[in-house]
Amino acid sequence: MMSWNKSRKSFQVIPLEMDRDYLAIDQLFESEEWPFIRADLEASHSQPRSTALVARSDQELLGFFATHHFDDIGYLDMMIVCPNARSSHVARKLYFETTRQMKKKGMKSWVGHSTNDSYRMFKFMRFQPGQSFTLLAREPLSMAAETESLATHQLSSGDLDSLVALDQEVFGTSRIDWITTLLGQPTTRFFGHRQEGELVASLSTRTRKQNAICLDCINGHSMETLIPLLDRILSGMSSRRLECFARTDSALHHYLLQNGFTVPDFFAPIGPLVEWRKGPTGNVGLSSKVLSLAWF
Repeated sequence: MMSWNKSRKSFQVIPLEMDRDYLAIDQLFESEEWPFIRADLEASHSQPRSTALVARSDQELLGFFATHHFDDIGYLDMMIVCPNARSSHVARKLYFETTRQMKKKGMKSWVGHSTNDSYRMFKFMRFQPGQSFTLLAREPLSMAAETESLATHQLSSGDLDSLVALDQEVFGTSRIDWITTLLGQPTTRFFGHRQEGELVASLSTRTRKQNAICLDCINGHSMETLIPLLDRILSGMSSRRLECFARTDSALHHYLLQNGFTVPDFFAPIGPLVEWRKGPTGNVGLSSKVLSLAWF
């Protein structure tokens, strides 16, 4: 237990418990204008070597830090601390206790992402900046219902092996636990495009706040194989707000701009998300085929 200087209260850093903590975490999402929902946090939390901690003072949640892993790389998903606790040691304690536990679980390197107003910790900890991702969104274009033709391109658990293989080709390592988790969520769907029976492009649609859909896990042999699938999704879901974290200046970024996507107002002053790395991460997540952020 440590002293919380600003209010002279004390706080504890303890494991996150979804039923106890999510309401307060959701309020932090709202305050920071992030569109994430409980399923996003659950996807991270359900990974075999995930670590998620909260800082609590009496009955109040002061902040949280959620992480998971791919191979022995720790992915630092998200940390948010209440504004009235940011001059205290809450963020520091959350960071060091979380990474200590992750090291005990075998993590040897780290990947995190920051906005341009939250990068100082990464610089202080001697992370190296790299590629960046820009949030793009398109408001609904019509009131039309989702087109029935999309159902013929929806994938299921029977397509797991093909999905994992394509994801590995793009991301650089097998993420079977991650893909399996997303396939099992009722708020997530996978769609694919095949050529001569082979899955050559896939993406997931993940429900976000305000009836929005996030385009995620966008994988393909090339942008050319992805375009027919993206065209179907954008046309078939024209009545939904669509969002995507696209790799900045990638072919996907430019495709989305050409199809009516723009940077949301709240993201313009804080974006793009910069990726920070520390330790031997190899080429995982660095292929030129990585077009979207698939981290949370």
